[in-house]
Amino acid sequence: MILTERDDNMPICTKEKIFNSLLNLLNNKKIENITIEEICKETEISRSTFYRNYKDKYEVFTWKFKKHMKELFFSTPTKQQYIENYILMSLIFVHDNKKYFKKLINYKGQNSFNNIMFDEICTKLKAQELKENNLNILPTESEYHIEMMVQSMIHAKTKWIKEDFIESPETIAKIIADFINRGKK
Repeated sequence: MILTERDDNMPICTKEKIFNSLLNLLNNKKIENITIEEICKETEISRSTFYRNYKDKYEVFTWKFKKHMKELFFSTPTKQQYIENYILMSLIFVHDNKKYFKKLINYKGQNSFNNIMFDEICTKLKAQELKENNLNILPTESEYHIEMMVQSMIHAKTKWIKEDFIESPETIAKIIADFINRGKK
């Protein structure tokens, strides 16, 4: 990876190293018991480098999730395509990082998995809805619809994680997509 590619003042490869270090530390500890010092030691960076780029350890996950969402969002032109692609790709992402998500799902604080996902997905879908319908303000009914749909997706994903990924990402994606499409009738 080229070191000149940057995001938030830190080379992408350093951010990936921090993320991977956090994943490695999660093999032996709950996320709330991992210290910034341990992450820095594992990544071989200074605390000041860490704090120059992140508020806390949960923001490492936020960066990774947002990076994943941004890649997905820019590759899908319509809200419907975004939803369909998001569902499957996000489930594959969660499945590929299952150890991390199994531990992360239990954290309920400020930068929790569910809060991050809800905020990111709602923001993207609302922006796409405005753009597709050439609106300046989203109707209240549309806001509620999007928020309920996103909460349903998050709930299904959370249940799937807690039940130890029994179904395939494709099966869960189909269940969620069928639910969303039923709500549009």
